[in-house]
Amino acid sequence: ESQPVAKQTAALTGADLRGGATVGGSGPARVALEGTAGPVVVEGALIEVSIRESFSPVEIRTRDADVEVAGASAAVRIGSERGNVAGSRLTGGVTVVGSGGGVSLEGVVGPVRVEADGPWVRVAWIANSARDDSRIRNAGGDVEVVFGSSGGCRVEAQSSEGRVESDLPGVPVVEGGERAEGSVGEAVRPLVRVLARGDVRLSGGPRE
Repeated sequence: ESQPVAKQTAALTGADLRGGATVGGSGPARVALEGTAGPVVVEGALIEVSIRESFSPVEIRTRDADVEVAGASAAVRIGSERGNVAGSRLTGGVTVVGSGGGVSLEGVVGPVRVEADGPWVRVAWIANSARDDSRIRNAGGDVEVVFGSSGGCRVEAQSSEGRVESDLPGVPVVEGGERAEGSVGEAVRPLVRVLARGDVRLSGGPRE
């Protein structure tokens, strides 16, 4: 069973939580969990979150605090208001809905969905092996996407007020620099859609 955690604690740490953890309340507080084998749910305001090596689904909803997830093999869902989101080594798919902060997702394998309204978004895949489509949208600023060195996908990228730059040979920039469309690794699926108010930069991909 999930292990309840007392609310409004200034600092909470836990390791090897086989039953998972549920954290709720209002800070300021810091939650640091490592090696969770059960579901993790964190919800509240002013709660800074750090989760490392999670083997079960993670769901985080925070306000006015930063979130870090490093190492997750199951699905990760993050909702953040006025805080930065950092993720790395995410292999089970990730969804981020955020406003007012930056989003950085590194070492991703699997589908990504980002709905942001902040200064910047960066997504870097290790491999383009997802079966499901991905959507990366930033209504507030720039987006940078780095594609993996193996696998492939279809890419559609567009900027409403900035420019699109592409280092991908199969994804040329068209329509006056505001749009790019094509394929990474000659694939037609899955589809990766990138939408930004600011600039979009596309790089990486398989190299011959």
